[in-house]
Amino acid sequence: MPLADLPASTVKGSLALAGNDVRMTPDTPLMAGARARIDFTQKGLTITGATARMLGGEASFDGSTQPDGSLRFSGQGTATAEGLRRASELGVLSRTASHFSGRPPTAPAWAS
Repeated sequence: MPLADLPASTVKGSLALAGNDVRMTPDTPLMAGARARIDFTQKGLTITGATARMLGGEASFDGSTQPDGSLRFSGQGTATAEGLRRASELGVLSRTASHFSGRPPTAPAWAS
């Protein structure tokens, strides 16, 4: 790695999550038992085949760095009222979930 010229450095790697618990930031829900393949370079990352338990249900998603540098994820899954209530990191949604019951057929897709 040319330390005198870091912009000229390149990185390429891959990581496999094999049932790890992951929390991306303090204000996002825990992804329990996460499984995924993460490929990365100095320019960005790609996540494929990701699955995890979150918000009381199961979720699957994929995502990658976009040409403008932003991250975009799409996914699907289910959430339960109890799972939303327990997710205190969601703030007002978690408190509002005290009025919810059951589980929807599918949760909305997430984009970031």
